[in-house]
Amino acid sequence: MAFWLGLSLLSVTAAPRTVVDLSGAWELRADPQDQGLADGWQTAGGDWPTARVPRSWEPALGLDYDGVGWYRRRVRVAPGPGRWLLRLHGAATAATVWVGGREVASHLGAWTPFTAEVTTDLADGQPHELVVRLDERVGHNTQGFLPIIAPHFGGLWQRVELLRVGAAWFDDTAWWAHAAASGALAVRLPLQGELPAGAEVRWSLSRGGRRVASGRRPAAAVNSWQWRGAVTPWGDGQSQLYALTAELWAGGRRIDAVSRRIGFRSVTTAGRQILLNGQPLRVRGVLNWGYYPPELAPAPDPAEFRREVRRYRAMGFNLLKFCLWQPPRELLEVLDSEGFLGWIEYPTWHPKLDAAHRDELLREYAEFGRLDGAHPAVVVRSLTCETGPAADLAVLRALYDQAKAWAPETLVEDDSSWIGWNRIHDVWDDHSYGNNRWWRGQLDRLEAHVAQHGVKPLLLGEAIAADTWADSAALAAAGAAEAWWRPRCWDDQRQFEAALRERFGAAAVDDLLAVSRRYAAAMRRWQVETFTERLPDAGYVVSVARDFTLARMGLADDLGQPKWPLAEWAWHGPQVVALATRGDQRGYLAGAAAALGLDLAVDDSPVSRPTRRTVGRTVHGRRLSWELWALPAAPAVPPGTVVVASADSPWPAVLPGAAVVAPGAALPATTRLAVCSELTPPLVAWLRAGGRLLHLPGTGRGAWQTEALWWLRGTVWQPPQEAFAERLPAGLLSDLQLHELGGEQVIRGELLWEQVDPLLTCLETHDLATVRPNLLVFQTAVGEGRLLVSALRHGGPDNAAGAWLTRELAAWLAAGPAPQRALSEATAAALELAAGARSVRLGGPWRFAKDPTNSGLANGWQTPQFGAAEWPELVAGSRAEWDLWATYDGWGWYRRDLELPADWPAGPARLVFESVDDMYEVYVNGQLAGGHGRLDRSETSYLRRTWLDLGRWLRPGRNSLVVRVHDWYGGGGLGRDPLLTTGPVEPEFDLLRP
Repeated sequence: MAFWLGLSLLSVTAAPRTVVDLSGAWELRADPQDQGLADGWQTAGGDWPTARVPRSWEPALGLDYDGVGWYRRRVRVAPGPGRWLLRLHGAATAATVWVGGREVASHLGAWTPFTAEVTTDLADGQPHELVVRLDERVGHNTQGFLPIIAPHFGGLWQRVELLRVGAAWFDDTAWWAHAAASGALAVRLPLQGELPAGAEVRWSLSRGGRRVASGRRPAAAVNSWQWRGAVTPWGDGQSQLYALTAELWAGGRRIDAVSRRIGFRSVTTAGRQILLNGQPLRVRGVLNWGYYPPELAPAPDPAEFRREVRRYRAMGFNLLKFCLWQPPRELLEVLDSEGFLGWIEYPTWHPKLDAAHRDELLREYAEFGRLDGAHPAVVVRSLTCETGPAADLAVLRALYDQAKAWAPETLVEDDSSWIGWNRIHDVWDDHSYGNNRWWRGQLDRLEAHVAQHGVKPLLLGEAIAADTWADSAALAAAGAAEAWWRPRCWDDQRQFEAALRERFGAAAVDDLLAVSRRYAAAMRRWQVETFTERLPDAGYVVSVARDFTLARMGLADDLGQPKWPLAEWAWHGPQVVALATRGDQRGYLAGAAAALGLDLAVDDSPVSRPTRRTVGRTVHGRRLSWELWALPAAPAVPPGTVVVASADSPWPAVLPGAAVVAPGAALPATTRLAVCSELTPPLVAWLRAGGRLLHLPGTGRGAWQTEALWWLRGTVWQPPQEAFAERLPAGLLSDLQLHELGGEQVIRGELLWEQVDPLLTCLETHDLATVRPNLLVFQTAVGEGRLLVSALRHGGPDNAAGAWLTRELAAWLAAGPAPQRALSEATAAALELAAGARSVRLGGPWRFAKDPTNSGLANGWQTPQFGAAEWPELVAGSRAEWDLWATYDGWGWYRRDLELPADWPAGPARLVFESVDDMYEVYVNGQLAGGHGRLDRSETSYLRRTWLDLGRWLRPGRNSLVVRVHDWYGGGGLGRDPLLTTGPVEPEFDLLRP
């Protein structure tokens, strides 16, 4: 006997339409083996557990549950006239519905409502079981992006209702209304059921309770009408809404009535501009992934959502981008009523947009259009996100045409992604993330693409992100330790913070949290201001609304609390102004402020230590201010300083008076401090014997290994160290690193962290389970000597701060306190070995052949004698290599000759691969030297740094080198030129560029 769930009897009223909310307790049973249909669960009795509706089913079935589940509850309605409709507003994902054992509906798609008539099933006044079977369909085309950052959700996550209607009724889920700013209104509204003779439709349009238009016409299966009149347009910040009502009358009685609010507005384009009601519109958006923990389904309370929207408005934004999810109607109504713009990016993330799925996609997208088509707030629609050329162009065209038919007064694009991927589009779109130092170049490239491929408005559909440090204390107080939505790096971060407190003091973590928020706010502000200055007609969408499991890049934190007070967003709004300086500098030598090229008054008085100063201007009644750093005169170059550099090096000019010697030359006996960009064996030996070495890594052999990093992935922080901060105040380096000191490179610090004193770090947690402590400036003892390394930008034009800092670091190294940490003897020895290593980068083409029958070994393809001259050439890492392996799984052979000089040293010589997809073997002069990966275990070398020692097989002169690769999924191949080196390659010892 099924559990009784409280709908004992539903009475009806005299109104033409009655809505009965079926929210509350339902029975819910998991079906992990998908046996329910075979076992007849649609009619089975017995007790099932209960769960709340509306809500995703994971709180009841478990966060990891992905599959099939069944809902059940009893309903009974009072007998009487009229018909009953069952409406499910959101059921994830494939639904089948029974009432009293009869199947009444099926539906595919998690985001949109569907309706079934159930009159014959309920008319007898007896209780009947309502049963819903749902299959989550993990991987379905329209599942969206949420499963990437949260558990995949399923269940009845939106309302379920019973509607009592008359013999005929309006299908209000299929309204079509086009309301233009000119005052032209066109409406289509279908009718269902049995239409009484003489029935008519009466419609009216009102605003503020005052009727402004009305009409009547004979009822038809599809009713349509048009009207034109004087209206007040809906717009950005102007929520001028009208109530559109339709009534069905017959025999002097009102049979049905529906109403919705509409807004009159137009969205068009003119050249590079978007026009809203004929006026230029600059989009200033926030990206929202529908992420609202602890709930999995994106259904925030409308009142909560309204508060969120109002805060965005107060922060200067005017648009919310629903990224890869379809918002329920209630949320779109909030935007309509707030005069806030919306951009819907339909929930297709890495989908199959192909001919085989065309009809299914058109059905689902038609339902999207019915749901959001008449909402004035929605001004832009994207058909998919970052799908690219994999999407069938004919399918995109069909979806685009359908979207334009449903919403003529909106802008539609095929793919919110990168500008080169747009094919069918009303606007250009690009997902620009990156560093301040190359931001201007990126904007120039976007503008050039628009000019070359067709002038249209440009929107950055995702951009301008910046991570912060997680507030672990607040998270712990909120009980996040066991929550599914806690940061991925939670466990490691807390251990890392404990070590920071022990090493740098009790206040270190609080300082890091505050600095990270300052750094992220400054990065976002500069990129927005520069974007607006360079492309005044273009729009942007800032990532992202809220921190999520993989990254702290939200405008709100993991608890949904704003990270910055509104006052810190006072610069943002319809008029954004940039502070333009020469070379985008933020530091200047006191007394030389004119070098900034500013048109504002700058305090140019002398300072004894670096000092923050403020400049400002009043714009449109707002006082805007920016911070600069006034720098004191640079200290004298320490006596006995020697620059080890080639003739074109910038360092002799930066360190006037220092002696200069060529790389490899002996240091003068009077040398007390050396400055270099590349390390050599003599330099390392001198260092270990007691020298003091300032190393500013270049790009040549012997430079400290660095790698590029998007600064948005972490925060640049100066650990509290009193003596260093006395010379270089906290905030100075992190502020200027965003501008002239930003060298784009970091030194991976995981394996060095305990062996050095970090003076400036970039702590990275984005998409990581651990804290990655990258180094920008550090010092350490090496044997008897001292080493200071800086990966900041010290040279180049318009970089007075970089030159000044070089002399400051030299002075610190010469006279500052001794390092507290030292390189281990093993690390120091590896440094010396790396400085003297011989290396060859195996660039250029290889001879390549496929081996689909795996017959190459038997045919001697690995031997030096085999003639491969007819094999085509292929360059590792090229587009041709990508295209080849993208359509081929199996064995492939790479061959080349390797010429080694006569003085090539005997001993270890490691061939290093950064990522071979999926496994490989290496043959040297016909001999198997080894390999990585296992076919029988699907053990891959993809995305793994691997190496083999070829020393025993190599000889001076010509060598035959053959790499046999097997790929079993997706792309394949070498992916990048391998490296042959006599130096250390283990991660902890791979310190210098080969």
